[in-house]
Amino acid sequence: MERKESVRGQRAKFPIKRKKEQINNFSIIEKADNGNYEEAMTGFDEIIRLNPKDASSYFARATLKVRLGDIEGARQDFRMSELCRRKENIAAKYYPLV
Repeated sequence: MERKESVRGQRAKFPIKRKKEQINNFSIIEKADNGNYEEAMTGFDEIIRLNPKDASSYFARATLKVRLGDIEGARQDFRMSELCRRKENIAAKYYPLV
């Protein structure tokens, strides 16, 4: 197979344009682990604003809130994480991708 036919070759034809500072859970968790709690909280808020059904972001933000002592806020985020996860499981059960 020639390079131009491979996936990498096709991607080279159509480069994906990304924001310089792409937001993802891993970089935000790393900020929290390094003690940058305010930046981490802002990052999780942004991810949840962009994708309000992201259960893992709610869970990670809840964990950060526990660390900061915001138990009630953490409880709400844990609950939202559970609800999002439950909806994902229902969708997978009743609408399989066959």
